[in-house]
Amino acid sequence: MLPWRPKFEGKLTATITATVDVGVTEHLGGTNGGSQSLIDFYNEVGIRAFRTGIAWSEVEVTKGQYAITTALDAFILQARSVGKEPLFILCCANQLYDGGGFPVSAAAQDAFAQYATFIARHYKGAVMRYEVWNEWDIGLGVPGHPLGDPIVYTSLLQKVYRALKAVDPNITVIAGATSGRDLVFADTVFKNGGLTAMDVWSAHPYVYPDPPENAMLDGGSIANGSYYSRDFFAEWCTHQRYRGVRQHQRSGERHDARDC
Repeated sequence: MLPWRPKFEGKLTATITATVDVGVTEHLGGTNGGSQSLIDFYNEVGIRAFRTGIAWSEVEVTKGQYAITTALDAFILQARSVGKEPLFILCCANQLYDGGGFPVSAAAQDAFAQYATFIARHYKGAVMRYEVWNEWDIGLGVPGHPLGDPIVYTSLLQKVYRALKAVDPNITVIAGATSGRDLVFADTVFKNGGLTAMDVWSAHPYVYPDPPENAMLDGGSIANGSYYSRDFFAEWCTHQRYRGVRQHQRSGERHDARDC
């Protein structure tokens, strides 16, 4: 846990005191679900948190039926049992709805919220941080990567927020997860009711080759906005990463420390 006091310059000037979890994004799935060796690596380099997820299309293979079959399930629970904090990404298109594109229709958004409910119930007490989509603004998780509509995203966010809080009101709902700051996208979400459907706004500043600390010093931080209606606003910056990858070899496995 590293205390720091970054100073944000912009419309407002504030000194922020925060604690920082050093974490990684893990692109695991299928039979590659993680291992004790990976947890040992976390301990070796001081990683306390990890960001991962099981896609909607993997959980709802048949319409209206939900199941977790990936090996990642066991890893999430194992890592949590030894004090690693998971951040679960609820994401990505499902061919069963809206032609495999963004969940735009009410039926698709309701189904996505049901997927979120299923996941939250399955991991109740183990996973307390949920992120709604990954880089919707640039179309990640959708074939062809069309730009995502922030108003449609806000509608989905509101449904997922209600679904998650119904399972456990202590869950932290993370919105945005934008590529870069994307202040226009953020502004549109906030002004269309999104602030009442999130606990945290997330951004992926991608500051490399500069050091990751620069992400917290960025004058373009949305924390400088003047239009917030909530008394408290939190912004999390992930994907700050040092340039390059540290590789770890153990028992024939290679683990990469990314996005830390």
